[in-house]
Amino acid sequence: SSARFSDNGERIATVSADRTAGLFDGTSLRPIARLQLDEEPLAHALSHDGSRLVITTGTHGRETHTELWDALGGRRIARWPGLSRTAPPGPFSSDGQRLVVGRQRTVTALPGAGSVASTRPDFGSTF
Repeated sequence: SSARFSDNGERIATVSADRTAGLFDGTSLRPIARLQLDEEPLAHALSHDGSRLVITTGTHGRETHTELWDALGGRRIARWPGLSRTAPPGPFSSDGQRLVVGRQRTVTALPGAGSVASTRPDFGSTF
């Protein structure tokens, strides 16, 4: 199990090995949403305002998925296979509409609308 505050402290996101995620009010600890995941969560990140949650799911050492959730509405917006096997989801942009996930020298920007834009920057080494 793991928990994270949103940057503004208004929300707390939790993930658990029982394939659930939760969103709570950061002050009262009142539950806001409970999310049912298809696989075990490996890592997660919460947008600055706590409205979006990204979760890497799967099994350690096997194929993973990156899932983007509307945390307040409790619905999955998008699910992408294999975007991040070893690195946790990266930070959200300051407006909460974009997210960066890296894998094998590929940087993937995940716009909030759910489409994927990738680039293969030349960093000179694998990261």
